[in-house]
Amino acid sequence: MPLLPHIRLLVPDGAPRVTAVSELPMTRAGLCWVAYVRLGERMLGTIENAGTGETEFFAADDDSVYTWADFAAFAADCRRDGAPLDPEAVMELLVEEFDCASIVRDVHGHAGTYARQTMDGRITGWAEVDQRPRTHDELMGVARQLSPRPAHGSGDVAWQVWTGRIWRTLPIPDYD
Repeated sequence: MPLLPHIRLLVPDGAPRVTAVSELPMTRAGLCWVAYVRLGERMLGTIENAGTGETEFFAADDDSVYTWADFAAFAADCRRDGAPLDPEAVMELLVEEFDCASIVRDVHGHAGTYARQTMDGRITGWAEVDQRPRTHDELMGVARQLSPRPAHGSGDVAWQVWTGRIWRTLPIPDYD
């Protein structure tokens, strides 16, 4: 099973992919978005979020080709950290994979990279890093810049840096 690198999701071979996301800021409700889902060149449908706090849903383009039941069966075969996920979690993760890939796409060929902050497995922030760290000392330097003081009582907070292939967790700096 292929591993989607930005979200650590194992997907079956020939898995559907999000190929584009359109967002619309809502005045009071939040951010409304539509993600376009394809299997190869074939459009399967959209994952939609109305920005009202409700869960995402899959809307098939043509129920004779691909249905909600097909998506649910695909989602049942996906694994993250060895655990199965519900279809709503898989929808959210596929959109997050697309977003992460879009953000780091311009890193190739540049000296810098991106770092992301995660809390309890969710991405909570992004930062640009001028130089791609390679040694332990360089990783520690980036960690100190991104986390100048310890984060107390904030759950499982970590910074990760994109190497061009994988997300590498930064060491926790020593604080005096």
